Amino acid sequence: MDLKLFPGGAPGASVPLSGPYNKFDDFAQDIQYQYIADENLFTVAATRIHESMSLDASYETQAAENLRDDLTTIRVAATYYYRRKFGLTAAHFATTGSSDSDLYGAGALPA
Repeated sequence: MDLKLFPGGAPGASVPLSGPYNKFDDFAQDIQYQYIADENLFTVAATRIHESMSLDASYETQAAENLRDDLTTIRVAATYYYRRKFGLTAAHFATTGSSDSDLYGAGALPA
């Protein structure tokens, strides 16, 4: 996804579509594998989403501390069933990225 945003203005007020803008680029990967047999069932699923932000407009108006920010989310889950009765699921979730106290508030996301 590639998105450009002209921030500012009151809700419902028209905003001119010129001047500096914020740009958001999202890139995602998604994968799943499944093995099904009489005795064993196994599934693994993973997602990675990376967002790059170019905050020219917000930085210019001092609404953002950084000119560029990024955010990455990773999710991985694996499930195993034995004889379709006993199962176990393990998962890992992680979110990392740059911190920007002006944009998100102090302490919103560690660097």
